[in-house]
Amino acid sequence: MSATTAGRRLASPRRYRIRRYLTEATCLAFGLVLLVWSLAPIYNIIVISLEGHDDVFSGAVWPPHPSLHSFVVVFTQGF
Repeated sequence: MSATTAGRRLASPRRYRIRRYLTEATCLAFGLVLLVWSLAPIYNIIVISLEGHDDVFSGAVWPPHPSLHSFVVVFTQGF
């Protein structure tokens, strides 16, 4: 067996392993992006429902004073 044949035999499993790891990393990254893409609207709905009427466009990540007053208004038809 020559040196080039032995080198090709060793390189092939190593390349396969690296390619497999890169494929798995790409799939995990894509899955993470899909998870964030799917959960962002639900998070937005929860944050807006806990904010007061005047604080909806405040730009806060989490409402400073969350309240369930909006739910009370909806369920008791208090408009």
